[in-house]
Amino acid sequence: MLKRVFLIAITASLCPSFFSVQAASLSSCVESLRKTAIKNGVNRQIANRALRNVKFDEKAVRFSRSQPEYKTPIWDYMAFLVDEQRI
Repeated sequence: MLKRVFLIAITASLCPSFFSVQAASLSSCVESLRKTAIKNGVNRQIANRALRNVKFDEKAVRFSRSQPEYKTPIWDYMAFLVDEQRI
């Protein structure tokens, strides 16, 4: 499960319009990600295996949109969540 969420997160970060697309666009995004990975040296079999079952996960998208770094103004976020111990 964590691996799937991680792959979705990577896919989303590489495809800016990820959250507003339908399944067909997700497929093209994943295909683009697969080609880019292979072009940059990832073994073809590994890239295919890692991306073969990627599916849109609405729950993961909902959770990503509620993260404090996206909802809280930057200075409030830094004052509240960033301190010397965490750096």
